[in-house]
Amino acid sequence: MSEAQRVGPTEAEIREDLKKDVLLLGCGNSHDKRIKFAGDEDEDNIIGPGSPYPEFKQYARLHLHDIDPELEEKYGAQMHDLNVFPYPWKDEQFDEIHAYEVLEHCGRFGDGKFFFDQFNEFWRILKPGGYFMLSVPTWDAEVAFGVPDHCRILTPGTFQYLSEEYYENIGKPGFGDYRRFLDGRYWLPIAKHEAEEQFHAVLRKVPKRD
Repeated sequence: MSEAQRVGPTEAEIREDLKKDVLLLGCGNSHDKRIKFAGDEDEDNIIGPGSPYPEFKQYARLHLHDIDPELEEKYGAQMHDLNVFPYPWKDEQFDEIHAYEVLEHCGRFGDGKFFFDQFNEFWRILKPGGYFMLSVPTWDAEVAFGVPDHCRILTPGTFQYLSEEYYENIGKPGFGDYRRFLDGRYWLPIAKHEAEEQFHAVLRKVPKRD
């Protein structure tokens, strides 16, 4: 089983004061948690690293987002177009962000500046060490460009440009330098998994150095 699919404890809900603030982007009508992973086995997963719980209700104060006004009325979801910056959330507001089949609806293919600007916004609203959990269609999935409002394809290789480790190769053939867009706002790849025409990944916010 992949790191991104590891399922941790299934205890009852934790105390309200220990719950994490979690943002579910493009929530739609299904608010299921699709990516779960645990930290080291010898660590306290209830309040420690990782996101091992199978259901949001067990550990999260869930904040919903969408662009459908009916979902605002139905669930109280925050309305906002993810193509428009800045996003309407506070700096370091969330412990986790989940985006399932959302990112391919944003931006446009080849718009590198938008790609980095969007992840800089995710970085801004996450707490230091917070997790971004995403799923997108694989590049060869029929729906990748088959769905009318899909704007771009994001492959596993796309996300390497968010990692500081990638830029250790600057100067070698084939390694482009996009650090001017990131300005020190890096991400650490934690887990990835590809199956059933979907790519899943977990990224962790790396605090900016002084």
